[in-house]
Amino acid sequence: LCVMSCNRQETVRLLPFILVLCLFLGMSAIPMSLYFRRLCVALPFAVFAGVWGCFWDFELFCIWGMNITGGVLSLISIFLRTLLCVGAILVLIGTTSLRDLALGMRQLKMPAEMVQIFELMCRYLGILIDEAKRLKMAWELRGGSRRGVMISRFGSFAGGLLIRSFQR
Repeated sequence: LCVMSCNRQETVRLLPFILVLCLFLGMSAIPMSLYFRRLCVALPFAVFAGVWGCFWDFELFCIWGMNITGGVLSLISIFLRTLLCVGAILVLIGTTSLRDLALGMRQLKMPAEMVQIFELMCRYLGILIDEAKRLKMAWELRGGSRRGVMISRFGSFAGGLLIRSFQR
């Protein structure tokens, strides 16, 4: 909430949050390589979203004696916010069990249906990924040199994946 409450002109106010995130990351004992690999998945989306602002917003701002356009400032702000929010979520998920996360959601008075959906999604996702790997391997073994699922067969592939994962 604190990160998202800063507007784009106040990107300097986001810098202390980077120190807090580094402190939490150091205390969490999460492997840095795993953390940065997961973080790098979200960063290209943030850069892509921020680059579009460079083409539209040409309002000038003076920060530390430098003139910066609003688009570049938005790009920096979106990048820092993504870095901080996704990084904090990764630390939270890396250090907290699913049961404790759901308990925390209940203590925050989130609707019970939302907490149940969250728990089911987290539990079902592992089964779904496992079945998808099995179906992909079977597809590749039967298909020979063809890679991936043809678009014309994707409906039956998705239906089979859904049925098999529900059965498990």
